Order: sequence, then structure tokens, then C-alpha cells
Amino acid sequence: MVVVGVGLGFGAVRLMDRDDDGRDPAAAGSVSAAPSTGRGQQPSGEQGSRPTASSAAPSPSTGLPATAGDQARAVDELLEESADDRETVVNAVQAVDGCVSPRAVEAAADDLSAAAGRREDLVRRLDGLELDLVSGGAAAAAELRAAWSHSADADRAYAAWAATAADGGCAPGGAPHDADYYRGGSSSAKATKAKKSFVRLWNPIADEHGLEARSAYAL
Repeated sequence: MVVVGVGLGFGAVRLMDRDDDGRDPAAAGSVSAAPSTGRGQQPSGEQGSRPTASSAAPSPSTGLPATAGDQARAVDELLEESADDRETVVNAVQAVDGCVSPRAVEAAADDLSAAAGRREDLVRRLDGLELDLVSGGAAAAAELRAAWSHSADADRAYAAWAATAADGGCAPGGAPHDADYYRGGSSSAKATKAKKSFVRLWNPIADEHGLEARSAYAL
């Protein structure tokens, strides 16, 4: 959770002061967003190359039952994967909005579709984790699930916008903002709101178990 409101329009684009997928909160027709303070990420690779988060099942090597720390670490592993997608999504949206070249726009559409698939996979894996031993874990997981689901919706909408632009719908310097673009912005704003709620619940849990505190703008 490509964390993920929304400003629309890019001019001098920075990854700071952006919503979930990197839009400028000042543009018309958008939902406003808080400034981005997320940590840096690396562009995502193929899903198959990523580590799989551990479940809450007993460790086969030790035979010991899962602890609250084990369950929290399983969520943390998913959060780490989610952070990898954010920069890829932001860069893809910017590439389409600037309509740099048909090839760049086509590549951005592919990146956005792939990011949506990875976020949907994160939701499935999150749903498979047990968090009964983590105080507040179920509530935090519910917010995280909503955040990643909205991010996936945003990525799908932006991918559709990119596909239209790649099919001759834009000229160098800017892609028209169509219904898919605004639908993506709305979903991205919802994702950002859910991510903020999640980190408020999660960071005390992370602190309790010696895990990294998270930012809404790095999920």
C-alpha cells in the first residue's frame, strides 16, 4: 500500500508534497492531499522475485508456536514489499502526464497494471495472516487492506488512462485528463486516507516489537 489526496497536473514535479500516487494537490478537479514525506524506494521488480511474507504458523525449524512478534513481522515484510512499488507508480503517472513519447507511455501503462496486480496480491496475503496475538493488529490490518485495495483501483484507472494516451490520445507535453485519470485520483485519495489511519495504528505496534515505523507516503 504504489501508500497511494490527489492533485492533478505536473509542471515541476517532485515526489514530496504528493498524494498516494504522486499528483500535485493544487490542480483542478482533484482531491487534496497531505505532503509526502515517504522514504526513498527502489523501482519494483517482477513479483516472483520478491520475498514472501511469513505466515503466523509455527516455525518448522523450531516447532515453537508463533508469537505476537512473529505475527507483526509477517505484516512488516508485506509493508517492505509495498514500499518498493511506490516510486514505480509515481514515475509512471508522471511519464503519462508529460506524454514524453509513445514508448514511454506504453511502458508506464504496463508498470501501472503490474503494480495493481502486486497490490492485489498483497491484499490476498494480508488476508491470510493471523494477527490474533497482536494487540490492535486486526484494526490496523483492516485499514491496510483498504489502503492497498484503493491503491490497486487507482493503478488500474491510471493504466487505462495511459492506454488511451498511448493510443494517440496525447501529444508531447501533456496527456488529456479523462474520466479514468480522475477516477484514479479519487481512488488514490482514498488510499492515502486509509494509509494515514493505518500508520497511526501500526507504528505503536511496530515500536512494541522493534520494527520500523512507517509513513503513509511510503506504502
